[in-house]
Amino acid sequence: MEEDNKKTKYRLYIDEVGSPDTSRKANDRFENVYFGLCGIVISETEQEKLRNHFYELKNIVVKDKDLIQTVSIHRKEILDKRSHFSALQDTEIENIFNQKLLAIFKDVDFEIIFCAIDKHDHNATYNNPAHPYNYMFDIMLEKYVIFLEEKNAKGDIMIEGRGKKENTIMYTRMSNLSEHGILTAGRQLKVERLKNTLTSKHIKFVEKKDCVAGVELADLLAMPCLFHVLSGKKLKDFKKETFNYKIMDIILCQEKLKTRNTKFIYYDTVKRKEENKNTPLRR
Repeated sequence: MEEDNKKTKYRLYIDEVGSPDTSRKANDRFENVYFGLCGIVISETEQEKLRNHFYELKNIVVKDKDLIQTVSIHRKEILDKRSHFSALQDTEIENIFNQKLLAIFKDVDFEIIFCAIDKHDHNATYNNPAHPYNYMFDIMLEKYVIFLEEKNAKGDIMIEGRGKKENTIMYTRMSNLSEHGILTAGRQLKVERLKNTLTSKHIKFVEKKDCVAGVELADLLAMPCLFHVLSGKKLKDFKKETFNYKIMDIILCQEKLKTRNTKFIYYDTVKRKEENKNTPLRR
């Protein structure tokens, strides 16, 4: 126990991009095709640095110091320049804000684990496809355990909640994983590995209003990471002049997203036609 107390403590913050819903009709709407989970792995020391940086970032657009603590950094509101981020309609303020944000990505030490799936291909390939959220979470959990093992460290998991029902399902599921180690579709992750790396068998859930810096960071990086992955598969043109590209340029140059920490589940449609579509999911 004393040895565990000396180990560096990490936390995996998770946010999603797209929708895990598989019932929507197939069309070109981005959120109806792709779903991903973005995980930020960060130590306790760097979490404090990130919180301080985000306080300074919010201070650029919100001058009322009593209000800053209640402002959540949310990518969509920043892009739309609405609510607390309406100040970004001023080009000068927007430039200062963007430069500060890019500086944060450079200064804070963290690693990204990113997992995504093409839901339409996934559903078309298997008769009984695994749920996208569960499937991506399990992949992320395995990669997080490997990270902690290599660092000889311990850690826990915090997720932005998706609703009472969904949170309860994930809470119960993580408890079962910790007891039995059975992942999606019967895959195994040894219970001893979980016990040796995780400080808790329970997931911690937060909401956007809680303004948790790690989750806010995951929210900011989820879409750029997805664009990067899709670009690598030639499924998206990732234009260099975009702000998302500037973000990923920093992330990749500083190796905050390593190749082994990225997983995209995509089935080549030509190859799929040659396979038996009735084959059950065995991953």
